[in-house]
Amino acid sequence: MAEDIYHFIKALSLKKVNIIGFSDGAIISLILAMKHSEVIEKMALLGVNLKPEDFTEENYQHLKEAYEKTNDPLCKLMFEQPNIELEDVKKVLVPTLLLAGEQDLFKAESFWLLKDAMPHATLKIMKGHGHDSYITNQDLLYPDFKEFFL
Repeated sequence: MAEDIYHFIKALSLKKVNIIGFSDGAIISLILAMKHSEVIEKMALLGVNLKPEDFTEENYQHLKEAYEKTNDPLCKLMFEQPNIELEDVKKVLVPTLLLAGEQDLFKAESFWLLKDAMPHATLKIMKGHGHDSYITNQDLLYPDFKEFFL
């Protein structure tokens, strides 16, 4: 999917783009930056994880129970991917805004480790919010996006 976005950017003859990715979209955006950073001006990654181990224990158990009941291939995919190493993101020099909900699906520690690994990343923790807040309360993000992207 990251390659698809890269080819889309090239097909439109865009020089550099700003990109916002949420959850899986954040993972895809990060992979795009790892492979083709030359096409990205800045990016915001909302609720991103690098590995299945980034899930909190409680959310991992919910996912496991859901998979046992449904055999949903999407649940299985979340147990297996992504598999991005912190060492690999150290090469991403794109200015990056990381956003995480205080009660996100993923361990808070994973966001801090990612922020520390990326040379030009800043992290904002949304107090009192979870993973779905990026969608249900997206108006909260406009001031952060405006400041970061302008």
